[in-house]
Amino acid sequence: MPSIPSVKNWHVVTNCSSIKKRQDSPLKLDPFRLSFDQFCLQWTTKVKSSTSQVSALETYGGRTFIEAVAVTEKLQAELYVVSAGLGLVKASENIPNYSLTVSKGEGSIGNWLLSQNKSPSDWWLALNQQLGRSNAIRKIIKSSEGVIFALPSTYLEMIDIELEKLPPELLAKIFIITSTAGRKAISSKLKERALPYDERLDSAKNYQGTRNDFAQRALKHFVAETDFINQDINGVKNEINSYLKKYKKPEIPARTKLADEAIVALIEKNWNACGGTRDKLHRYLRDTALVACEQNRFGALWNQVRSTKVQRISV
Repeated sequence: MPSIPSVKNWHVVTNCSSIKKRQDSPLKLDPFRLSFDQFCLQWTTKVKSSTSQVSALETYGGRTFIEAVAVTEKLQAELYVVSAGLGLVKASENIPNYSLTVSKGEGSIGNWLLSQNKSPSDWWLALNQQLGRSNAIRKIIKSSEGVIFALPSTYLEMIDIELEKLPPELLAKIFIITSTAGRKAISSKLKERALPYDERLDSAKNYQGTRNDFAQRALKHFVAETDFINQDINGVKNEINSYLKKYKKPEIPARTKLADEAIVALIEKNWNACGGTRDKLHRYLRDTALVACEQNRFGALWNQVRSTKVQRISV
């Protein structure tokens, strides 16, 4: 695999992670008894008044974020994080611990937004306005030589309203790395800047992983194996297509759906064999036990088992 080039004044934008490395209590707020405006105001007030803050680098965990950090460091670029709870934040910026997402899982406001007849894009605009971060994405693109967005469909849909407003000279600076679902969800204007990664990447030895970290695995391939510095976007797309032609989309095995209690029992039973490692346990569940459990749900159940074990040790 070729070495990752270093670039000057480039930025990488990735999504936040539901996996947090911190032990302090996260900011939470139940939205279902509040209007859209009330919730946005109360949430941003909590964020602004939080006194327990450490850097985003020390806050987020999990393979999704770790991959983005590793690539950004080798690229010698600057990393930014798209957060449904905090807006656009620099990885070195101090932030509070929090639980809020537009994806499925703990802290999700997805269903509440639907009940309010609002979209994730509406939330993104209101959140950033309240936090004084309006047009933050446009500002970093304007000051940068190039910006690589590595985002799943949910986060790309949240910020597409801001990307849609970019003039041609700024749009030409960006690359969008997302899943097939993400490419389908964006406008034709943004599709021009979206790279043609698909599930065939899952068959490439150096880039295998889960659906949850697809964009970050594709980011790793993009910066290591394409000449994105010296080619126009059509040349880069051709390189990616040539690489993917060597692979086939992997067959997805039939997996059984189980209740939370049954999955918790499997995690506990195989905890020692997998060293308690979240990724190894998830892979065991999906690949060996053939149990259906998406990443965010599994993360919540894994945290539940870990907390129980910590309490047993401390007694």
